[in-house]
Amino acid sequence: MAQRRMFSKDITTSDIFVDMPSSSQLLYFHLGMEADDDGFLGNARMLSRAYGMNNDDLKLLEAKGFVITFQTGVTVIKDWKINNQIRKDRHKPTIYQQEKKLLTVDVNGSYLIGNQTATIQQPSDNQTGVSSATQYSIGKDSIGKDSKDILSNKSDKVNHQENFNRLWELYPKGKKQGKDKAFISYKKAIKEGITDKVIETAIENYKKQIAIQQTELQFIKQGSTWFNQKCWNDEYITEGVNGSKSWDEEAYANSFITEAEPIEDTSEYSLDELPF
Repeated sequence: MAQRRMFSKDITTSDIFVDMPSSSQLLYFHLGMEADDDGFLGNARMLSRAYGMNNDDLKLLEAKGFVITFQTGVTVIKDWKINNQIRKDRHKPTIYQQEKKLLTVDVNGSYLIGNQTATIQQPSDNQTGVSSATQYSIGKDSIGKDSKDILSNKSDKVNHQENFNRLWELYPKGKKQGKDKAFISYKKAIKEGITDKVIETAIENYKKQIAIQQTELQFIKQGSTWFNQKCWNDEYITEGVNGSKSWDEEAYANSFITEAEPIEDTSEYSLDELPF
């Protein structure tokens, strides 16, 4: 197994990479150092904890397209063949051959799975020799100087305010305090790679839990608190004893309204019948 590990500046100086938290960037380098000669690891989560990071950093690397995680728990560095080229006589094939069979390699050398797209564009033909997908050479960078970074996140172009307003409408009635603060937390989450779908699903699950546990209104988190505490990472109870329960927000809100008792009509009483 080769001991030398390299990292392409086209990857590690891209805007999408340097915009990540320093802990996520550092984890990428650690995973790159620990991976086998094909870029695979079977203990990425353990390594993230061992090096002082957490699972959120690993999830962010996956969301940003720097690693691919399989259902088996195996992880691969997506741009491994761009970062590293190892001589054939030093290359030791990965033991994770089943996962490797699920991947294809684009013309740049990036691993792809399903309908993923490449993280960087292919340089012009006269900038590369043999494709890094089939050639192991001594540690030259396989990317030309003019390779363009196409890692810009499309979500940056969407109307964050509009998407946030839609999510805010889903939050439980009566607890929508601190909208401006919640929006700030929302934008930060989007920048860190959290998707609207993740947040939407978490809100719906939180509402199900409220209904199942019959949580009193005063104990439901305010909207700004929920977003600030990143409660989309929480686990919620979505099934009761007799199976799943649906959320009826109007009915639940009405349960907090106590009807006033009707005032007794005393107009028909005579003065002698009155109790005073």
